[in-house]
Parts: sequence; C-alpha cells; structure tokens
Amino acid sequence: MTTSPIDDIQAAIKKENPFASLAIVREQDIWDGNFPDLESFNAHASNAVFEAINRVRKATSGHNKITSMVITAQKGVGKSHIISRIRRRYKLDGTALFIYAGVETYSLHFINREFQQTLAESLDRIGSQNVTQWQELATFMVNKVLKTSNSEAKTNSAQKLVATLNDSTQPTEKIYRWVGIMTSKFSRLTRSKRIDVDLVRAIFWTLSEEQTPYALKWLSGNDLSPKKAEELELPKSSILGRDSESKAFENISQILSLVSDYQAVTICFDELDTVDIRRSKVGLTRTHVVAQLIKSLVDSINLSSESNGIVILTVMMPDTWKWKIKQMPGGVADRVSAANESIQLQFIDDDSIVELVKLWLQPFYQQRNLNPPTEVYPFEENQLRKLGGENSVRRVLQWCRERWYDDNVTPPPVENAYNKELELLKKTRTIWIEEEDKIANALCLGFHTLSGKTVNKFQIERLEKKVEPTKDNKKYIKFKVIGKHKGKTIKLGISVLQKTNSNSVMAGLSRLVAYKKFDLNRGCFVRSRTVSETASKAQENLTKLLSPQYGGIYADFKPEDIEPLLAVWLVYKGRDDYDLKDKDIIDFVDRKKLAIDNILIHKILSEPTGKIPEGLSDD
Repeated sequence: MTTSPIDDIQAAIKKENPFASLAIVREQDIWDGNFPDLESFNAHASNAVFEAINRVRKATSGHNKITSMVITAQKGVGKSHIISRIRRRYKLDGTALFIYAGVETYSLHFINREFQQTLAESLDRIGSQNVTQWQELATFMVNKVLKTSNSEAKTNSAQKLVATLNDSTQPTEKIYRWVGIMTSKFSRLTRSKRIDVDLVRAIFWTLSEEQTPYALKWLSGNDLSPKKAEELELPKSSILGRDSESKAFENISQILSLVSDYQAVTICFDELDTVDIRRSKVGLTRTHVVAQLIKSLVDSINLSSESNGIVILTVMMPDTWKWKIKQMPGGVADRVSAANESIQLQFIDDDSIVELVKLWLQPFYQQRNLNPPTEVYPFEENQLRKLGGENSVRRVLQWCRERWYDDNVTPPPVENAYNKELELLKKTRTIWIEEEDKIANALCLGFHTLSGKTVNKFQIERLEKKVEPTKDNKKYIKFKVIGKHKGKTIKLGISVLQKTNSNSVMAGLSRLVAYKKFDLNRGCFVRSRTVSETASKAQENLTKLLSPQYGGIYADFKPEDIEPLLAVWLVYKGRDDYDLKDKDIIDFVDRKKLAIDNILIHKILSEPTGKIPEGLSDD
C-alpha cells in the first residue's frame, strides 16, 4: 500500500491529537464501549468471567448456580476496560445479561434501595436483541405463558413483540387488558416461587413505550403519583412499608431470580476504592457495606437447577482486597470471591504496548484516508517497547499524548477532559438527574471558585460543607454559602432534593426551614420538578420556606443548567486520572465563566420572590 504524502500526514497530526482524552473510562463508556480495547491484554481476567458464566449455566444444582470473583489492579492498569469488554461481549453474543453497579455515590444507610435502583437502570440498557434487557425478560415471560397454554405456539422475538404492542393502531384498552391477563397467567405459573404479582405486572409494562418510564420508576423503588399507580394497577411504590431496606432486598432477590430463569447474569460492582470519610450507623465504610451486600446476595438468593446462574464480579485495588475485605469477619471474603483470592491484572508489556498504539492510531488514519509510513507513526516501535515493564495503559497513552505534536495546536488537556465528561452527561441525563449528591458537589465546586466574588449583588465570602448538627441534618442540607447581600450577612442553606419519594422531600424541607437549629437565615430548595400536591407535609414546609418570614428560594433547573458544573466536578474528581492540577481546572472555570455565568447559581443567589417557578416538570 502506497504511503500518503508526508506533508498530508503531518498536517493531520498537527490538527488533532487522538490521545488527547487518554483512556479515562466512565460509566457510559462501559455501556457504550466506544473506545479501543486491546482484547488480548489481560485476557486471562475477562476469560475467567466468561468461563464462570458457562460454569454456572451448566451447573446441575441450585447451590452452584451463583458464584463470585474479584479482579484487582493498580490504578490505570485497565479494570474498567475489562468491565467494558465483558459488557460488549454479552451485547454481541447474548450469552448473559449485564448489571453494572458503580457504588461511589451509594448511601451507606440505604444500600439495598440504592442497588435496586441500579438493577432497574442496568436492565433498562439495550441488550443483544436491540431492545432493553427488561423487554427481553418480559418477552421471555410472555413466551412462557403462551407455550404453557399451547406447546406449538410460536416464540415471539423481543423486537417484534415491542413493535406490536406499540403500534399506534392498538387500542389502549386492549393493551391494559393484555397486561392484566399476562400478569395473572404468569403469576399462576410461578406460584411456587412466590414472585410478587405487582413486580410481574411492572415488568410487563416495560414493553409499552408510553408506560416504560413509570414502570422503570416503580421498579427502581420510587413513588408513582396516585393517579398513575391506579392506572397501572400498581402500589404507589415497590418498597412501601416501614422496613424499606428489607422490602428492597426482597425485590432484588425476586428480580434476579426471574432474570436468571431467562438468561445468565453478571453483576459487576465497581468504585469500591473511593475515599469516603462517612461511615454507616455501625461504623462501616462503603467498601464494607457493599461487601456485606454481596454476601447477602450469595447467601440469600435461591436459584433452581433450571436457572442460568449468576456471577458476581467485584473490581478493586489490591490493598482494598487485602486490608479491607479479607479482614472482615463472618466469611465475607469467601462470598465476595468464591475462591477467596483475586485475579490480578498485569502491567502492560512491550508487545502489548505496540499493539495498543496501533489500535488507537488505526481509526485516526482511516478516517482521514491516510496511509502512514508505519502503523505506529509518528512514534518508533523501539521507543514504545522501552515503555514496557511497570507502566500502566494510562501512562503509555499519556506518553503518546505528550509526544504527539509539540506545537500547542490541540485543545489543552482540561478542555479535552471537560468536553468528554460533558458529552457523556448529555447521554445520561435520565440517570444523573436523580443523583442529588452529584448535583450538590457540582454546585459546591462552582461556589468554591466564586469565593470573594459578587453574583446578583450577593458577595460570596465562604462555604461551609459540614452542616451542624450533622446527626440531625443527615446530609439533607448539602452545604452553606456565607456572604453579604445589601449589607446583611446571609447564611444560606442549600438542599438538592430530586427524589420523587415524598418522605425524602418532606424530610429535606423540614430541615431547610429549621433556621435556628442549623444556623441559617435563608434556605434554598434546588429541584427540577414539582412537589406532589398530595404530599401535604412537604407542601406545608415549602409554603413556610417561601413565606416573607423565611424568605427562602425555590431554584428550579434544567439538565443543561447544571451540566457544565457537573462536567467540571467530574474532571476535578478524576484529576489524577486525567493528570491535571487543581489550579488548571479552576483557571479553566474562570476563563470559561462556567460558574459566574451559571443560570442555577444566579437563581440560588437571587432576590427571594416567594413564588414557585413556572414550567416545572411533574413529580
């Protein structure tokens, strides 16, 4: 093949750096898999998972139908690449369904409720049949009913069934009646398993595009409005009751039992290594609480011999495994890893480095119809081989980024990282819009960059991240902004309350109006949707907050209002991965005016009007 003119190649090299964003893998990357993956590198780890899936599928006793394993590696070696490789394989060949639990933002007190939401959201991802994994399961359930009634009945494909149910010519009444019939018949078939009939009904509703958002909301454990609950013949929530954690775990067990009847399942727990100063009521860290959840899953989920099985994979750093998990009493380590040992990822060797760089450069040249002198041009193979040994994938790609072209024509690293995070956020709005801590952290970082500056005649002096008394606050008031407005010192408490659960909203608002207890003289309620009219106590506290006596603010927002700050916060949180300095990130925020011109920050610091914003989305 003839080499392209070197001037054309050099012009392309000067214009764009394919290594600019490095190999930082976020949750959406894991689901999409839209990055180069050298499948031969650390193949022993991904192959071990695939072998485990085959093993549990072929097991003849229910006891052997669930197993667990641990993968350990130092930072940047490629744990997330392995996870994405596993997800990509399942999506291509349909050998298993995939559940991804990034536990970094999990509440230590409601771990079961958090995992139920993760389970519901993961099953809402597209599977191997180009419909969601929920819809694949629902189709399996439909076919089981039809085959029982008529052994010669044709098997529906998931795509065809979804298309039929969502045909605009289908009468709505017919679909409602069909869901009712299917629910009744499937529940009779599985009576011995004691599967909750409401759970069965909600899964069938995922086949309807119109009702899927509500079915997903219910399956996640969030409240439905009374009207919608009545329409779908579901309780208001799937975790109603005093002991919501026990009910959530019961839901998890039943969902996994149903799913594994249809297909083998891999559940992947990730992000156990994040530093977390918070502890549970009995003094456990997030790592310990997640490990106990895994133990409960292994010990409590009863699978039949006909089940396709479950593999629980947990990825972590070696020290987390050695000094935290393995030191836990009660056989926890044996449940987190059935072999009581970890599969270790290796640093990248010289041959793999050369193949990795080829893999990253191939689409760069192909998209420009260029044929370089060598597959690793502008690098030399001998140069790359010298990087072997104790180097991670991330360090190798960083080396390539820094030596690609030294003329400052490519965007600075901060901007590349920001653009990557912003793009991922736009794809996942329906997921992160519920994550109150993530939104609060983004706002907190934005306000931090504004210390000493004035916005809307509000002079920002400092932030207080710890709201005393902490035991009473329970993190409902996320932080305080202290400053001056019209010569008066303002102590502004900020609550981000995105949950649809009316009890959570009521609890947050009750603290936000407790000015004396939490040393406030103004409160701000940050929420993108309405407060349910039926939540009387929450409405009472909201009225109090917005009254002239309290002078509080209802700051509404759209996803695009918070996304720039959220992207910056994600870059800041991953600054070590991106190899960025704090000052570079703060300078970028100032230069782009991401905080000082932010719409939501302006609303938070606005003059109180006592009004509920118009145009809010329904709770």
